Amino acid sequence: MSRILVAIPQESWRQDLALLLESLGHEVSSVQARPEMLEHLKGEFPELLFMADGIEETPAESLLREIQVASPLTTVVVCLKSRDATRAVEVLKAGAFECVAPPWTCEGLDVVIRKAVRWSGTALSLAEASRRERVRIWLRFPRVLICAAVLALLISAGLIGRRAYFPAQPPEAPHWALPYRHPAGLAWDGKVLWVADWFSQAVYLGELHPGFSVKKTYHFPTWVPVTLAFVEGTLWSASASGKIQKHLLDGSLTVVESYPAVGPATTGLCYDGLYLWSAEASAPLITKHLLDSKLSVVERYPYPGGKPAGLVYDGKNLWSLDAVSGQLLEHDISQPDRVLGRWPLEIYQTGQWKAAGLAWDGRFFWSVAEPLEESERSQETARIFRHGVLREG
Repeated sequence: MSRILVAIPQESWRQDLALLLESLGHEVSSVQARPEMLEHLKGEFPELLFMADGIEETPAESLLREIQVASPLTTVVVCLKSRDATRAVEVLKAGAFECVAPPWTCEGLDVVIRKAVRWSGTALSLAEASRRERVRIWLRFPRVLICAAVLALLISAGLIGRRAYFPAQPPEAPHWALPYRHPAGLAWDGKVLWVADWFSQAVYLGELHPGFSVKKTYHFPTWVPVTLAFVEGTLWSASASGKIQKHLLDGSLTVVESYPAVGPATTGLCYDGLYLWSAEASAPLITKHLLDSKLSVVERYPYPGGKPAGLVYDGKNLWSLDAVSGQLLEHDISQPDRVLGRWPLEIYQTGQWKAAGLAWDGRFFWSVAEPLEESERSQETARIFRHGVLREG
């Protein structure tokens, strides 16, 4: 439960928003004027403020500066009068955490609050931080003692059979061979995996058990799909140039919307319930977009790896698959250039496979890869791999 202040002059809006927030289990106070809002912030220190844009004809940018002085730890969500992408970008750049607009829903508000809780440093964030702090304390333990312990272990083992030099190979990840060779994107729709192949200019819908069988193939004679994502019940695909198409899930994946290029060499797309995220390999970058007619850019972040091969959202943070290092990277969703963890995937350490896409099914990560031409398995077709990753908590 969070302490939330609602500051909206319009009584009907204020009451509706307060009722929705209370139904989500939060402690809500409401005010209608600017002086009352600032006084409440100084005395009660709420964790979250839902504030109207233009209280007493004062723009949100000015109010945000006043709030920063009165209560610098309060996270601010600005309530716009209508869905206006241009205005939302202006307010976000001025320091607001998020923008919302009517009609409000419990589901939409809950997503905003959960993100704000993780971002602002509440008990949930502190619990995770405390675990990481214990790790950092251990890493600060004198290195001499650690080296001595490792040396003693090696001596006691006697290097029997030279196993210390030649460790057993880890088991290969569960995998499925695909009936094509050049995959470029992977997505999970809640039941099955979808794979894009750039060479055949097609999207394949398939079942994994007992072997991968193609249930349906969608061909695009004038379109080269290189990455896929599901957004609010529709399939989105991006081309190598970064242009994006929105498809209905019908018999031919009918295109209902086309968008300009979001970036060169787009290799990843995902949706977090509010924003569309893209990963570009040429820069490389991770970009946050509004879900408007232009996919307006909210922020760009340098990619903290070599080259992203895919991007997913697991309900909490962003994850990418780095095609250069063969690692899964967990990104802080409030600052994606900050890496929370790196997990090397053994299959991509062999030099036989090139990662091409990433998916998350709520339990496992999945990747799709094409065989490297110079490998001994040059006659292999593409494969899908399932990965189990040890995750904190």
